[in-house]
Formats: sequence, structure tokens, C-alpha cells
Amino acid sequence: MEATKELILADPKQIQTEYNEKAKAITVMLMDFQADYTIKAQTLAAEVKNITVNSKPTYDKCLAKVDETKILQKEIKGFIKPFKDLAHKVWKTFCKIELDTLSPFVTQESNTKQKAGKWFLEEQRKAEERARKERERLAKEAEEKARKERERLAKEAAEKQIEEAKKLYAEGQALEAEKTLERPVEVPDVIPDVVPRVEVENRAAGAGFSMVDNWKAIVIEIDQLDRRYMLPDMETLNRMAKALRGKNPPAGVQFVNEAYAKKASR
Repeated sequence: MEATKELILADPKQIQTEYNEKAKAITVMLMDFQADYTIKAQTLAAEVKNITVNSKPTYDKCLAKVDETKILQKEIKGFIKPFKDLAHKVWKTFCKIELDTLSPFVTQESNTKQKAGKWFLEEQRKAEERARKERERLAKEAEEKARKERERLAKEAAEKQIEEAKKLYAEGQALEAEKTLERPVEVPDVIPDVVPRVEVENRAAGAGFSMVDNWKAIVIEIDQLDRRYMLPDMETLNRMAKALRGKNPPAGVQFVNEAYAKKASR
């Protein structure tokens, strides 16, 4: 921990310079290491290519090359492992320092956003309420305008009907005049005007927050869901295939044995 503290208090530029020098030396060493084992891999590949497996001796020779390959892989992993472990340890140390140092700021950012966001959402609610009331007002105005127009047309039609009846009376057609007066007044239907779109104007807009659509799908009736949107649980089915060894597969499933060759341990 003391070494970590000294590292943190040191000059970052000095640390970077020393790190670059050491990293350069390690990189050169690793490149030499990689070149050496690349040559070994190419040599081994050429030797294997020249083996024709057509007898027990050639079969054993081929298996010996498998063992040689495994030995070389073990050497590579053994050489690289200390570097990986050290790098991982340093990485974890810096990650923990970063996390511990950032943590209070991240928490404060979240709390501050929640505090500001709460007010913003309330302003959004008020804006939506204002828009709703405005839509209702406009709809009421449109309906009232249509009602008055219907009344005007009804009055106009009734007066026209009365004038028609008076004319019939004057012509001595009393029966026709009475029929005219008894006839229902026909008034054309009046449809209210379409209410214009009312924008939700949040007075807090531009203050750091904005409403973002976040559509999600929720399955509410699994039985009605289209089969195209259903994915089988392959992990569970594969475990069943191995456990049951190909027997008794569930309906709609076939267990298949994709066998492969595995070299026996010596």
C-alpha cells in the first residue's frame, strides 16, 4: 500500500517516462521470444506436413508431434504468465484507486441529476396538463361553434318551412300547408372543426434535461406471440442432450451426436 501511495504522489510525467523505457525493453524481449517460437512453429508444421500416417510407427510419430506441440504451448504460457499476472495486478490496483476516487463524484452526480430531474419532470407534468386543458378548451370551443351553427341552420330551416306553409295557405292549400308544418325540420349535420395539435411546452426545456422516447416491448400474452419472436433455450436443450445421451428428446427437438477425436493422456 505504501508503494502504491508513493506511486500516486510521484510525478506523472516521470512515471510515464520510466514506464515507456521499461515497456520498450520488455517489448523488444517479447518480440525476440515471439520470433523464436514462430520459427519453432514453422519447423514443426513442416515436419508434420511430411508425415504420412499409414502405419503404426507413423501414427506414433504423429502423436509424438502432438506431445511436442503441447510442450511448446506450455513453455509459451509459462513464460508469459508472470508478465500477465503482474500486469493484471497493476491493472486491478489502478482500477480500484480509480473506482474509489470516482465513487463519491459518481454518487453526487447521480443525486444531483435526480434532484434536478425531479423538478424537470414536475415541470413536464405541468406542461402536459396545460396542453391537455388547452386541447379541451379548443375542443369545447369547436363543439360550441358547431352547436350554434346547428341551431342557426335549424332556425333557418324552420322559418323556411313556415314561409312555405303560409304560401300554401294563401293559395288555398290548407291540407298541404298542415302537412308542411308537420314535416320534421331537416337540419344538415355540422361536424366540429378539427382541434389543432397542441405542443407540450416545458418551460424548463434547455435547462439540461429533455424528454427522450424509450420504447420497449413487453410480452403480455405468450400464447398469442408469433413463433418468429420465440427463441429456444439451446443451453438447456444441449444439457438435456448430454444428460440423456440422445434419448427421449422433447417434442420438436432432435438430439445429434457430433463426436470428435480426442487424444488420450499418456
